[in-house]
Amino acid sequence: MGYWFERALPEEVGISRDSLSRLLTRILSLRITLHGLVIVKKGKVITEMNWKPYHNDDLHRMYSISKSFTSLAVGCLIDEGKLHYEDRVCTFFPEKLPEHLHHYISDATVRDLLMMATPHSDQSYTVNDRDWSGTFFQKHPSHPAGTIFHYDTAGAVVLCEIVEKITGMPYYQYLRRRLFDPIEASKNIYCIKTPEGTSWGGSGLVMSLHDLAKSGYVCMHHGMWKGKQILPRDYIDEAVSKKIDNSMEGGDGYGYQIWRLKKNGFGFLGMGGQNVWCFPDLDLLFACTADDQCDETNKDLLLKQAVYDFITENTNEQNSDCLQGKCGRSDSSQNKAVEGDAAGASDFFTAYKDMEFPEPAGSASSKWQEKVNGKWYVMEENPMEIRRFCLAFSGNEAKFIYENARGRKEILFGMKKFVPGELPELYFDRQIGTKGNRKYRTLASAAWVEPHKLYIRVCVTDDYLGGLHIEISFKKNEVGMHMKKTAEWFLEDYQGFAGGMEEN
Repeated sequence: MGYWFERALPEEVGISRDSLSRLLTRILSLRITLHGLVIVKKGKVITEMNWKPYHNDDLHRMYSISKSFTSLAVGCLIDEGKLHYEDRVCTFFPEKLPEHLHHYISDATVRDLLMMATPHSDQSYTVNDRDWSGTFFQKHPSHPAGTIFHYDTAGAVVLCEIVEKITGMPYYQYLRRRLFDPIEASKNIYCIKTPEGTSWGGSGLVMSLHDLAKSGYVCMHHGMWKGKQILPRDYIDEAVSKKIDNSMEGGDGYGYQIWRLKKNGFGFLGMGGQNVWCFPDLDLLFACTADDQCDETNKDLLLKQAVYDFITENTNEQNSDCLQGKCGRSDSSQNKAVEGDAAGASDFFTAYKDMEFPEPAGSASSKWQEKVNGKWYVMEENPMEIRRFCLAFSGNEAKFIYENARGRKEILFGMKKFVPGELPELYFDRQIGTKGNRKYRTLASAAWVEPHKLYIRVCVTDDYLGGLHIEISFKKNEVGMHMKKTAEWFLEDYQGFAGGMEEN
């Protein structure tokens, strides 16, 4: 791994350790499936956490954070004079334009797409389309571009393809010289491709949490890194500022593929809890990776409650000077206090290392476990096309064995502990629309949520993140089953209800 920030105790950068500990305790109490967390204050790491099997320098899918990096690539091309804000995007795609192009689309500019103000009221492409950028020009628009904020990933797809048309290379490779190499980012950053073969600049970027945090730090410092201007200051300052109102969508403003936040902050935000939140006034940065797709009740709580409350707590009248690094005691007394506590520094950091995913609530065993162990149940016709299944328990691990339209399958899980395994199906690999030849990695755990009811949670921990939730409830010699998936474009056939009976 390349250059990374120095560590510091919270007090060394003016943060109350008690306040930071309360923040971390609160984050854990939310039971969000976090994968990694980094907090940087004044260029120093005051918290670095990871949840097994993740490490903060592992490559990780960033989802819609990819849009923010597409914006950075666009900004570099504008800085080089190879692209302009008012360029009409249709001029880059003469081969994809319909015979009669609506003027709402023909008038759409690079700036319009940067600020998420396309002429469409919904995304122009679906997973089944073979040319995503082409659909942008073919779909009938609903309003003039540049007028209304509406979240539309197709705009980022078009912008990314423009970058790649101009540079002749994938956009993340173009960013290597301007951003990734100067910050010593991971050498193997890549991006999942669209069906037409371009980088999916709206959702496909794969990089590490450290790469994300360092990139956010550069943007928080006007494009500077270690005293050098590596990204264009003028563009960065524009991109992170409010360019369009999105209050009707519950937002605090939007820049150029970058979200505005309260506390005069900005953020790169991605589905499932991929985030970097930057607060320049405080020189404070939070970055995390996660998969909170199934945690509907906890969505946004990490930012809207835990982080904002932490900032408020550290910027009240008593602590505002401390957050700016100007505590009301002499440097010598402050240094003495820090030195006296240095022995606890290692313990403070290691206390939050190698965390475990929150286990399902419930019991690790039940009397029903012995009754159903190894027994097969024949299922009536159901949306999952599961014909029969059994549960095979062995110690504190078990298998869900079933037969569906594609043959015999197995899902390995632990009882009140997560164990590694694989999804027993093949889905997309590094290009949407193209099935891969490997199975997605998983962690799975289960608990008896009632004496007769088993809940299995399968967390997909691969380039594609998601979850499969299985509830199996026994009633004498009958069984009821409910499956629900929280994943984009896979596990589609693992949703629904089913009933069955013990096999004779």
